[in-house]
Amino acid sequence: MPDRIKLLHRLAGTAIDSPASNEGLGRIVDLVREAIGASHVYLVYTEDKEFLVRGDSGSNGNLVTSQMGLWLVQHQIKITDGPVAFNVDGERVVDLTSALDADHQTHLGFPVHSGDATEEMLIVEGLVRGHVNFEVPAFVEAATPALALVLDRVLSAARANRQREQMMALANAAQLLIQAEHVEPVLEDLATAISRASGYDLVNIDVYDQAGKRIAMTVLNRTPQVRTSLGEAWMRQAAKMEWGAQFLEEVMSLREPRLDPDLQKTERIPENVREFLRQAHIFSSGQFPIRFHDENLGMLRVVSQRPREFTSQDVEVVSGFAAQLAVALKSVDMYKSLGESERQLRQYAEQLQAGVEVQHRLARTDALTGVPNRRYVDEATKGECARAVRHRTPLCVAMVDIDRFKDINDTYGHKAGDEALMQLADLARRSCRRGDVVGRYGGDEFLFVLPEADLGGATRFVNRFRTEVAGRDFVLSSNQSLRMKVSAGVAKLSQKNPQKPSVLIKEADEALYEAKEKGRNKTCCYRSARKAA
Repeated sequence: MPDRIKLLHRLAGTAIDSPASNEGLGRIVDLVREAIGASHVYLVYTEDKEFLVRGDSGSNGNLVTSQMGLWLVQHQIKITDGPVAFNVDGERVVDLTSALDADHQTHLGFPVHSGDATEEMLIVEGLVRGHVNFEVPAFVEAATPALALVLDRVLSAARANRQREQMMALANAAQLLIQAEHVEPVLEDLATAISRASGYDLVNIDVYDQAGKRIAMTVLNRTPQVRTSLGEAWMRQAAKMEWGAQFLEEVMSLREPRLDPDLQKTERIPENVREFLRQAHIFSSGQFPIRFHDENLGMLRVVSQRPREFTSQDVEVVSGFAAQLAVALKSVDMYKSLGESERQLRQYAEQLQAGVEVQHRLARTDALTGVPNRRYVDEATKGECARAVRHRTPLCVAMVDIDRFKDINDTYGHKAGDEALMQLADLARRSCRRGDVVGRYGGDEFLFVLPEADLGGATRFVNRFRTEVAGRDFVLSSNQSLRMKVSAGVAKLSQKNPQKPSVLIKEADEALYEAKEKGRNKTCCYRSARKAA
């Protein structure tokens, strides 16, 4: 057997001289394996989500067991407060017991207390045969300071940075939750930060719905023991501890913290649940309402896997975390309400805009015929005149009037006259080309605005329309039919001396008057237009 005193000196020197890296940890682990004559030695430690393993140089770091198995070993070390022995079957840890009771186990697990952490452990493989040689635990205990020194140097920077980030997350909880696309991962980060800051094994955050009648979301801190599906199911059930509607209602109505230092002996909990708690190693629990003034927003639940008394300082710390969560959750709620208000305002504005557009259209639409009214065609004429002058393109307008419309009213009645106007308006609209505009200008007059139409083209267009009107039977709702004829006057925009839009329309009206004087059912062009043509 090697001289362990000398090896302890070498360990101390290596711990001081080794770099703060995995390489330095490997050197220490190799020296421990050499000192105790084991097949393999593994240093196991945690980094937030899972156990990490650093094996000796001959092991390739291959400790064949699951995350749940490592958690069971770690938990047994905590319970016994000393080394444990076990076997590995596949990836399962079996035959787990105190090292003092070891019989045929092949693995030993030793606690390595690094700083104030309790998660680190040293696992020795291929050493136990019958009862444990007490020189081995003694050497490991003597070697622990060297292991802890190197491990502390490796982990301290990462832990400090992580804790700094976690405390910043708590301080900026409201902003983080508001900015997050998904709230649940942020709450999980906050639960993990609270767990590390308070020392509780499990931290569960429940968020209630707006009515405060049910749990809308629940999250649990990230821990190594929930890395497996079985462990995750255990821990989530254990952390929630909802055992029926009456318990849920009682929990959700809490105004003050409820503390249970020993859940396994709490008589209000059903026996089958207490048995579950014993299997899941759940001992102490504290439930702290997350309240904003008189509003219940959720519940912060902290759980310890060993008996823990809740001191006044413990209650003050966790209550402070609950208050921070209350402000954060209320901020999110208010932010969402503001967003909903903004959405409703936008919707109202869109509806208002749509209403304004409808009003705009109604204000420019003839109520009887459904075609544009005089106001609209005046605006259209003004716009097309400006465009025609700017682009030097032709423009004509045509005023059309029903011949002897009074006779229709006198013969068939005013209702029949209205129907005749509606049918004529529909025919005029369907006769237009794309870009043309037709509207009721007043009484039985209709004005066509014909962009890019010269005098000849406008005249042909109006003549086709006039001929179609004259040859059509207009059938009324009374099943009577009537014939109509129209007269038309056409005016052309001058490119040399452009008329005002109102003057152009007046010229078309004068040409219409001329067509009437010449016997009706005719098309006349304005005199100056005829001369120019």
